[in-house]
Amino acid sequence: MTTDPESGPLALGFMTTRELLVHRRLAQRALRRRRTPDQATAMLARIEAELARRRNGRMVRAAAKMQPLYPGWDKDAL
Repeated sequence: MTTDPESGPLALGFMTTRELLVHRRLAQRALRRRRTPDQATAMLARIEAELARRRNGRMVRAAAKMQPLYPGWDKDAL
C-alpha cells in the first residue's frame, strides 16, 4: 500500500465516471451562461480533481500489470 494522500476514499465515490462527466458538462454550461458562477467553479474543480484521481489510479493499476522491458535486470542498473 502507498502512503500518499490520494490513497484515501474517493470524495465523489458515489458517482460513476459517466455521471461526473455529465455533471462537468452541466457545470461548464452554467458557467458559460453565468448562472451561479461561484458554485459552478467550485463544482468544476471538485469534478476535475476526482476525474484526475481516478485516471491516475487506473494508470497505476495498469502499470503494475505491465511486464518488465528487460526481465532479470535491475531497474537501477539501467
